[in-house]
Amino acid sequence: MKFLLLALVLFFVYLFCPTYDLYVKESPFAENYVFEKSGFYSKSACAEYARGLTDSAREMPAHRCRKTSKWGRMYGSYTQYDPAIREALRRQQ
Repeated sequence: MKFLLLALVLFFVYLFCPTYDLYVKESPFAENYVFEKSGFYSKSACAEYARGLTDSAREMPAHRCRKTSKWGRMYGSYTQYDPAIREALRRQQ
């Protein structure tokens, strides 16, 4: 019984644990962000990876770290709550 409860808790943690996806602008004048990498467990790790994409230590590319989860990927529910995505969807309509 304890093993089943532990497995259930781990399953819910796996489904709802937030991860971050990195989106980067291809050029300084581009309007859209392009998907670069996913699976970061913290926003700071996502930003560190973005810093590593440039040659210069001073420059940091224009980037966004968007929060998501396994549940959000399956059902698309995170897009409803992310303000950047919500505004982009409103502009498209």
